[in-house]
Amino acid sequence: MNRAIFVAVTVFVVLVVGIPRLQAQTSPVFVGLVSVTPTNTPILSAVEGGYFKKYGLEVKPLVMSGSSTALAALLSGEMSFITIAGSGVINAHIAGRDAVMIAGTVNYAPYEMVVGKDIKSIEDLKGKKLGIARFGGSADFLARWGLEKHGLTPGKDVVILQVGGNPERLAAVSQGAIQATLLEQSFAYRAKKAGLHTLIDYSTIGLDYQHSGIGATRSFVEKHHDLTITF
Repeated sequence: MNRAIFVAVTVFVVLVVGIPRLQAQTSPVFVGLVSVTPTNTPILSAVEGGYFKKYGLEVKPLVMSGSSTALAALLSGEMSFITIAGSGVINAHIAGRDAVMIAGTVNYAPYEMVVGKDIKSIEDLKGKKLGIARFGGSADFLARWGLEKHGLTPGKDVVILQVGGNPERLAAVSQGAIQATLLEQSFAYRAKKAGLHTLIDYSTIGLDYQHSGIGATRSFVEKHHDLTITF
């Protein structure tokens, strides 16, 4: 077979075989986002920039209220993928759930422990309230780690409350409903502009931490291997 015929046959095979495969992947791929924050920009940018469509994927991002909600949607099959921190996947795995992390996008802890004006030190948090998004998420893990590192017992010395996403936590600490919270850095910047201050900057204390990544279920990855690789 000469070169011209070989090229023609190759192009024909690609068109006949490749197009149905591309079309098979254009059904919506639902992705759960734990919040709308800078750490989720890889997914949002790829949608807005048309990069998923370039590879034949129609991705639909949906905002969830925290990692536990996103994880529940993933495990129930409502989501194909979610953005989630390593702690959420680890907790699910320990509990025997079919959750895996297939990519890490933010490999440090982009959080700050922000407190009200009357709190001058970690010790001042004794007997006070600290807000997180959901139990088992990043803010929960990091809050407990930070308190224990400074000799305080979470749940005993400091009450930990589920408050909601970054906007809700910022509003709660600003209004005095809670005395401390963990905020992602963009929200921590806004908090400091409003007169609050930071006790712990987790991004600068040398903590090795897998924050935002892409979560899936092992069963989904095995069943939809090509879709997962394309995504």
